[in-house]
Amino acid sequence: MNSTACTPNPVASTSALAEENAWLREQVKHLQHQLDWFKKQLFGPKSEKRVYDPAEQGELFQPADAP
Repeated sequence: MNSTACTPNPVASTSALAEENAWLREQVKHLQHQLDWFKKQLFGPKSEKRVYDPAEQGELFQPADAP
């Protein structure tokens, strides 16, 4: 029996693991970016809460007509 056929090549497996590690790190960065965006959308400031009152817009009621 040849014992070298059963033993994986440590150099080849090291480079494969390094490639996989780099790919997984990129995936983590991408997913972290997505998570940050979703958190901002869910918990960030909302445009509905902002007060927007332009000076050129007139009043709905005149002071005499106001309840």
